[in-house]
Amino acid sequence: METESLWASGPDGFPVACPYGHLLGPGRVLVGWRPCRCSPATGGHRTYSCRACQALSDQRQTTCHQPPCTVPRKP
Repeated sequence: METESLWASGPDGFPVACPYGHLLGPGRVLVGWRPCRCSPATGGHRTYSCRACQALSDQRQTTCHQPPCTVPRKP
C-alpha cells in the first residue's frame, strides 16, 4: 500500500502513523530517499517506511513519499 493520503501527519508534515495505525518514531520508521522525475526542484522524495509492517508475516510494504509523488506507478 503506497497511498499518501492514508498516512497520519503531524503539525510539521512528517508522518506519525502508517495506514495500519502503527506509530512512527525512532526505531519504528526507516527514512530514505527515492530519486524521481516528478520533483525537478529536489530531484526526488524523502521516503518513510513502517518497520512494524515490514516485520509482519505477510511482508506488507508501506511507504510514504514527501512530497507526494505525482508520477503514476506501474501496477
